[in-house]
Amino acid sequence: MNLVNIAKHLLYLTQSEFGFEASIPSDDEIYASQQLFKILKSLKDSYFNEL
Repeated sequence: MNLVNIAKHLLYLTQSEFGFEASIPSDDEIYASQQLFKILKSLKDSYFNEL
């Protein structure tokens, strides 16, 4: 599974957990998106360190 597929899967899980609506994001959604960003950044950093 490559980095793009992981990102898409994590985004799907976040959307399915909180619902995907055009509304103002809740505190939980903001926190989840921040955590998702941290995970993706650490995956990207570790991937490029292995190259």
